[in-house]
Amino acid sequence: MIIELKNYNLVIPKDKIMIRKFLLSAMILLASLNLDAQDPGFTQFFTNPTYYNPALSGSSDGFNARTNYRNFWRKMDHGLNTLDISLDSEEPFLSGGIGLIMLSGIEGNGVIKTNMLGLSYAYNLIVIPRVFDIQMGLQGAYVQKNFQIKNLVFSDQLDPIFGITGTSAYSYAGINNIIYPDFATGINLRFNVGKVIQSTPKATVNAGLAMHHITQPNESFTGMVSKVPIKTVIYANSLIKLDLSYSKSIFITPSFIYESQNVFKTMVIGSNVMLKPIYVGLWFRNGGLDFGKNSLKSLAVNVGLNMKIGSNNLQLGYSYDINISQLQNLMGDAHEISIRMQFDDVSFFGDKSAVSRKASQNRACFNKF
Repeated sequence: MIIELKNYNLVIPKDKIMIRKFLLSAMILLASLNLDAQDPGFTQFFTNPTYYNPALSGSSDGFNARTNYRNFWRKMDHGLNTLDISLDSEEPFLSGGIGLIMLSGIEGNGVIKTNMLGLSYAYNLIVIPRVFDIQMGLQGAYVQKNFQIKNLVFSDQLDPIFGITGTSAYSYAGINNIIYPDFATGINLRFNVGKVIQSTPKATVNAGLAMHHITQPNESFTGMVSKVPIKTVIYANSLIKLDLSYSKSIFITPSFIYESQNVFKTMVIGSNVMLKPIYVGLWFRNGGLDFGKNSLKSLAVNVGLNMKIGSNNLQLGYSYDINISQLQNLMGDAHEISIRMQFDDVSFFGDKSAVSRKASQNRACFNKF
């Protein structure tokens, strides 16, 4: 850390808003000048597959357009807001799928802004037709980060009576904008379990591993070397059809995802229950694989709608994260919204209604949420 703040003595004001602004400024400044930051995470990770693993590009039928928005640390000024838009398409002509992902994040009242644009390709290897396949993917991305120090509050701007006053004497010698390429890779295993009845298996299981920032690009604003830590993602999920006499359309989706990036580790585990077209879920966010005291960080409830519109499919989801960590009073709870539109018969390469559709028949019996 190459920053001198000893001449800026903090006078703690009584106003909680000013305390939050100063703490937020301190955290953002430390994270910005010595970047060991953590990638945004989503509670509804199951609706945002290509963000977590490029191998999942084209894993669903047809063309998919997805949007995920998360509002976190809401008690801070504007908190942490992340908007993710992804497009991916199953392309049997290319023996896999392609994807496009766009992400925009704003941290701390616009102090740090991140924009990312990425392209991905996944190759699909059919090991056992209609039973087991392997998907392998690679993503290349363009990342831009902008740092606005003018939006920070330093200790020499705080007055115990008048609050935030004047401008700071702190002089920032770094740059405000950085651009770098970024890469990710991953693998996904997908297989059916149980007897296939009327083209629907008892359960479909996905399990995968992805590595992000594999070239560890430098994202320092000061000209120093501050490499982006590699992020490892491990996950598994299943779509299980329940054989109940009173209903033929109840599914459960037990899932978990584990993320590790430098010192930041988190795990989300839970399940949705779907009685078409409605689904509800309960999810737990933990501090990694540690299940000791104070390891549970949040509890999330999830509701959604998954319905057919003609030959296409519309999925809407909302989740509310109840923060139960020790930072609850500082951070607050979180909201997340997801939208997905699936167009079954859209393909960009080849005629899906003819040869390409025939090539995809070996994949057709996988249950897909």
